[in-house]
Amino acid sequence: MYQKINGNDKVIVSHIADIDGMGSVCLANAVFGDIDVILVEVPELRKALEVVQNKNYKKIFITDLAFRDDSINLVMNDETLKEKIIHFDHHTSEVSNNMHSFINAIPVKDGIKTCGTTLFCEYLKEFYPSPVLETKYTKEFIELVRSYDTWDWKEENNTKARDLTTLFTIMGYEEFIKKYSKEILNNKEHFSFNETEQLVIRNKDIDIEEYISQCDKNLIRMNLMGRNVGVSISENYRSDVGNRLSEKHKDELEFILIVNFMRNSFSLRTVRDDIDLGKLAKIISSKAGGQKKAAGMPIEKDTIWILEKINKAIVKNEEQDIIAKSLVLKKTNK
Repeated sequence: MYQKINGNDKVIVSHIADIDGMGSVCLANAVFGDIDVILVEVPELRKALEVVQNKNYKKIFITDLAFRDDSINLVMNDETLKEKIIHFDHHTSEVSNNMHSFINAIPVKDGIKTCGTTLFCEYLKEFYPSPVLETKYTKEFIELVRSYDTWDWKEENNTKARDLTTLFTIMGYEEFIKKYSKEILNNKEHFSFNETEQLVIRNKDIDIEEYISQCDKNLIRMNLMGRNVGVSISENYRSDVGNRLSEKHKDELEFILIVNFMRNSFSLRTVRDDIDLGKLAKIISSKAGGQKKAAGMPIEKDTIWILEKINKAIVKNEEQDIIAKSLVLKKTNK
């Protein structure tokens, strides 16, 4: 959890992991001049709510974060907190939670896939109209965030959206927020990268390609809930790793499961249309969330059995490798 608390009358609680979480914070900074910020992983939302619960905030914006039962229960038992929360989320797995007045999950609007940043921007335009929200730069920045977060960039070949995410992985959330809050506030021209940024992005792309190649070599094949799955134990570039490996092995594997011990999470990715990862993840864990082709859940006591299955698959694969090498050795010695 990251906190920047300066005693403002508004706070934004957003997702720490990707540019959709960052986009909302950048917009808030540009519109409000300064705003308290808390960045969290999904399982940390309750902790963030506990932080803001007893502070004198007039508005609590929550973006790109799904409410789990523990967070819902906290809010339901605090009418004052409930009235302050304004929520912007786009994950299909959370639509059923819209029964609660403080939850607002909208995956698609006017036929276009949404993201937390686009939903928050629409709210700002209605209730806090500002010229900075209407510039070419801001509109293009928001579309890049949306395009990457929904994976529309792939079909549209919008490589600039992926480049923005690559730059985020290089800069980290603090520097990214600082830079693009300033750009949104001051830049009215078309969105672009300078020469230095283009160079570091290209160099980073090379690193990512090598990383994905290594993940492919180390891919673990196993069966999970009746599905043929590829498992990658990796800590970086989960969307790139998951989608690229799913694309490469789409005829063999139904989805890719990424194990990230640094984030203490499982991420699920697929390019196939015959599986709904959001629904599947919900079956596995009540704390799961996501959409049809991308979902996630924490590694905890209810999901630790997945790690046990992965460990068994690793042992089995190692045994098969030993047998295969032994057969080759026997043929060589004949």
